[in-house]
Amino acid sequence: MLTAITYRHLWAARISSVSSFAAYVFSHAYILSLPGPNPPRPYATNDIFVIAFFVYSAVLNFVWLRQLFFNWDISSDTLPLSFGCDKTSEGSKLSISREGWHSFPTVDVECDPRVFSASLSAAQCTAVSHATVIVAWSIAWLREQYLVSQILLACNLGVQLYAVFMLLYVDDDDTITPLNDMTHEVMKTGAGIAVLYFMRTWNVVNSFKPVAEPSISEMLIFALIFVLMTVGSGPDPRLGLFLLWDLISLCEGGPNELWQNTFYGTIIAVTITLIVDFALTESGRSSSPHVADVSFHVAPASTGRIALAEDPQVDFIETPFPS
Repeated sequence: MLTAITYRHLWAARISSVSSFAAYVFSHAYILSLPGPNPPRPYATNDIFVIAFFVYSAVLNFVWLRQLFFNWDISSDTLPLSFGCDKTSEGSKLSISREGWHSFPTVDVECDPRVFSASLSAAQCTAVSHATVIVAWSIAWLREQYLVSQILLACNLGVQLYAVFMLLYVDDDDTITPLNDMTHEVMKTGAGIAVLYFMRTWNVVNSFKPVAEPSISEMLIFALIFVLMTVGSGPDPRLGLFLLWDLISLCEGGPNELWQNTFYGTIIAVTITLIVDFALTESGRSSSPHVADVSFHVAPASTGRIALAEDPQVDFIETPFPS
């Protein structure tokens, strides 16, 4: 877990992020500008959906990376990173992750909202993914090494899912606040487009199989994987919505009948999952006591505890707040 960053480390993060982002954009743009392989395919992605998703991802990453460029206006060589903190005119705030709480209680703690620990870790994760995996995939794709391309995309998908399911939750930043919302959006967009490219390449690999029709077990496993990814990223629905975009792209690509039925069935399953997850979240919020306008005090930094000042019946809430 990163707790602070030096000026040299910040510049290294800036250079690696910008250079890998440039490689990501140019390699994708070049691949999309070329005609793809044209064997008999069991399914395909719709090019308009792929290009629209790529443009959205590129613009989002560009805006997100701007957070790394700010004036180093402190005398120290080390900048402490934020962990769910927000600064307004009223002072520092901490987003408390408890179901049913809709406000950000003020706490007396110093934090710099310009760089989040999770955001910086995510930037490093995307830099590795963009600079190595995606560029290597582009080279393998151009050389028609489709199986190698698929292996590289599987690695990229693993990195993106690790960022969504693990990286965004290690710093107690799982509560989405206005300051970490962009990081969640970027990483879940990256996971969605990674799934889309994985399927885009897998259909070419499947084209060379003697039997391109999916079996019943393949259809069920396909739908189950999409449902599990949707459930695992909840209650935030964004990854599920991006997966729906992927599935619609596959439906619009002109698949054969069995694959089309698989995609339609998966769309229904993911949609039901999103609706149920939303309903359960809202039900949990309505049944939980609503806490608002409550004053908080931070215990000594070594304890990492926050005490409710106005409720004598509540002792301490244990939090991994950094010292």
